Amino acid sequence: MSQTTSEAKRLLDELDGRDDRAIGTWLTRSADPAETLRGALALLERQKIGDPRAVERDASKLARIAQSTLAPDAASDIARWAMLTRAPALTYTNQFEKAINLLAAAREGASSRIVAEALLREVQPLARLGRLKEASESAHAAARGFDAIGVHVQAAKARVNAGAVERMRGRPEAAVDAYERARDAFLSDPPTLAQVDSNRAFALIDLGRFDESEAAFHAALSAFRDAGLGRAVAIVEGNLADLDARRGRVAGALQRFERARQLFEQEDAPGDGARVLAEAAELAAGAGQWDEAARMFDEAVPGLAAAGLRAELARAQLAHATILQRSGHERESIDLITEAQQGFESLDNPRMVAACEVQLAESHAGLGQHDLARRLFDKAIARAKGRAFDEAEAIAPALLHAARLEDRERAHTLAQRLDPSRFDHPILRARICFALGLAARLSDDLDTSRLRFREAIALLHGMQGALQADRFRVAFMRGHTDVLERFITLMLDHPSPASAPGEADRLAFEATELARSRALAISLIADRSDEATAARADNWRALREELSALYSLTESGEQASAQVRARIEVVRTTLDEIERQTLANASANGDAAGRVMPPEAVVDALGESCVVAYYAAGDELFACVVHDGRVRLQRHLASLTRVHAIADRLAFEIDRAARDAVVRPAALERTTERCEALLEELGMLLWAPLGDLPARVTVVPYGRLHAVPWPALSVANNTPLASRYSLTVAPSATALAELKRRRSAGDRWTLVSVPDERAPQLLAEARALAHRFSAERTLIAEDATLDRVRALAADSSLLHLATHGVFDPSSPLEARLKFGDRWTTARDLLDMNLPGTVVVLTGCETALTDVVVGEESIGLSRSLLAAGASLLVMSLWPVHDTASRRFAEEFYRRIPDDCAARDLQRAVTKAAAEAAIAIREEFPHPVYWAPFLTVGDGG
Repeated sequence: MSQTTSEAKRLLDELDGRDDRAIGTWLTRSADPAETLRGALALLERQKIGDPRAVERDASKLARIAQSTLAPDAASDIARWAMLTRAPALTYTNQFEKAINLLAAAREGASSRIVAEALLREVQPLARLGRLKEASESAHAAARGFDAIGVHVQAAKARVNAGAVERMRGRPEAAVDAYERARDAFLSDPPTLAQVDSNRAFALIDLGRFDESEAAFHAALSAFRDAGLGRAVAIVEGNLADLDARRGRVAGALQRFERARQLFEQEDAPGDGARVLAEAAELAAGAGQWDEAARMFDEAVPGLAAAGLRAELARAQLAHATILQRSGHERESIDLITEAQQGFESLDNPRMVAACEVQLAESHAGLGQHDLARRLFDKAIARAKGRAFDEAEAIAPALLHAARLEDRERAHTLAQRLDPSRFDHPILRARICFALGLAARLSDDLDTSRLRFREAIALLHGMQGALQADRFRVAFMRGHTDVLERFITLMLDHPSPASAPGEADRLAFEATELARSRALAISLIADRSDEATAARADNWRALREELSALYSLTESGEQASAQVRARIEVVRTTLDEIERQTLANASANGDAAGRVMPPEAVVDALGESCVVAYYAAGDELFACVVHDGRVRLQRHLASLTRVHAIADRLAFEIDRAARDAVVRPAALERTTERCEALLEELGMLLWAPLGDLPARVTVVPYGRLHAVPWPALSVANNTPLASRYSLTVAPSATALAELKRRRSAGDRWTLVSVPDERAPQLLAEARALAHRFSAERTLIAEDATLDRVRALAADSSLLHLATHGVFDPSSPLEARLKFGDRWTTARDLLDMNLPGTVVVLTGCETALTDVVVGEESIGLSRSLLAAGASLLVMSLWPVHDTASRRFAEEFYRRIPDDCAARDLQRAVTKAAAEAAIAIREEFPHPVYWAPFLTVGDGG
């Protein structure tokens, strides 16, 4: 180490411990004070790049020391070098204008070397402010300046910056060329070489060279971590997230985006944190998680605007507009897209201008302005010419538009330009296959249409399976249901002429299974260890316990409920945020989808079971009857609109009767006949056309039919189906097949009862049933704590929960049960261990779920099944206290004392049907006897 370098290091080390005068006195005794100061500034920039505020502070201090120690010319030179050192620190903390002004001041009257350095360092803040033309000019001028004085390493750095600007301008080929020209100059400098490779990798993404870019990113990430460069690590994490997103690896992308955001917050760079959050929101929107994406955009946009990040702000506006468009708000989306387009035009980014034109075309098409939409599609296609990925992203929606307008000639022309095999991005490939399927259907090439639709569906479900969080699995298909519906309609209306007898019915059934509850099927077999770990975290547990306590407060009266409601919303939001952050460290369950039974295997796995699965194509409701390895399609049962209207009227009558049962029971006699008539009307539409069925049937409902009391339907003489069949309900045949794999881990029964002043009969119910349960496995009132219930549930073949249930359709994850010490939500129940357990719940509304697009249901039943239960007995509406007690008595009277665990599910299903019919004699109105439903595997 030279004497000057040694003295520079000592000077830097003593900055924090000594005042300016003492350091200045020591500095005058050094061999060359000016060189020592320059050396200290250079060391400062390298050693403290991870602490930009320290860089700015210490550089300013060194400038002051120079002013008091050196001659004016030398002090002025050091002051300029201090400005050059401070400017990147200001940029890192998003103070871009301040950095640019500082660099302009540094150039005034400076040497050629300082001018070139200042030009190089102003490229980044100019680019971050969207002043790309100026940034490009500065980068090239810096390279020329360094070459003129023979400083070739710095010239290479200038070219690296030029490459970054070229990429921002939508010119990835030029960017890769600039990086390649610069690379050799940094072979002996691993951190700098890593930065070059990271930037080069991102440009390679734009060219579709994904394998090369991923390898470069990982090499850069390793180098930055070794060097302890936190902000650089955050940038590469964000780059890898973008790459994962482009390749369809949604789970990995979300993890990396969240890690990057947290790292930027640690580095005190809120603008970058907002940028990463906006990119994660864009990905969430593409995965169908629109509410989550909208929330993230609302959080990110103010940060982007405050930091002056024009390019990132325009991108966020475009993605947010897509959510509005898909929600049916086309006019609002047009305003936002236009604003984003203007931003990209001012940034000279034709690639993103083309993306805006595609979105504008789709919005105008949604408003019926098809000529304008076509012109916009054509402009976008022309603008994207020569960039295969961008061109495909423009052509695919244009083809969809042409197919929906039945414009055969245009559809054929556009289809010739699309080849899905050229791309390894599954969402783009799925979109292309779907568009090609529609085009083939339009040309009456039905075999090709089927093939393309099936390929699109396989790609989409592979993506869904790669999501390790239930909420993303549930949401993913929201943006892609059109693919499934088109395929189902094609299978129904145009079965393949070459199909063997019955094959068309089977294929139609398989298509409906793909369209529903695949997320639940995945959650039934997915490893939940990451979520369980999160549940044990102190903050997570404390917030959940607080939420339970708040729900308990709402029980004290309307005034108390109003006081705590705001806090409940805060805690809910915080829990959602923790879930999102936990995702950053969760291990992927990407193989879960591969372990879910494929639809073509479900029929065989069901064995002799009889399943009636309802679905709709357009407004036509139909049923697939699966029995003994065969599928029979029953079409044209009814108009879905009509069936939903009857179900809604029944729900209204039941809701009114539930209130009357408490305040004026005599009024129920007048509504009994109306409810029975509606139950028979539904039975005649939904059940009668199916013909003879075996005694044990599992129903897979559709849409609002999930809330129908199936055992109470009748087809003649007011005779409920429960008197002829042992009925269970399942969210899908695939989920049922997965449930059939489960076996109980124990053979003991556990009774839990939490009575209160509103339901005193729950205590009488527990006493009446106590003879069927051992004393050590009977938990009453305050003894029925959640922890004790969890402990006993783990080896129970049957768990009876006589407690209150609440379902809030606005927040189905907050559906909850009351235990002796707290309320417990559906979110909490996911952590229970219920290995093959039969769970009987005699509280209110325990079977209610929120059914979202893709036929995914969320509520207590979903959580209990995902926690391991094999069969549930639950209620669809608030149950009458006395009727509930009588149901429980009749139910257990019908289960043999010596019933083995392996026979329990079948016995429970049969007992539930018989118990409902038995109490009907005593309580004839359906509000009393019809709410109970068995959900899952009936044996």
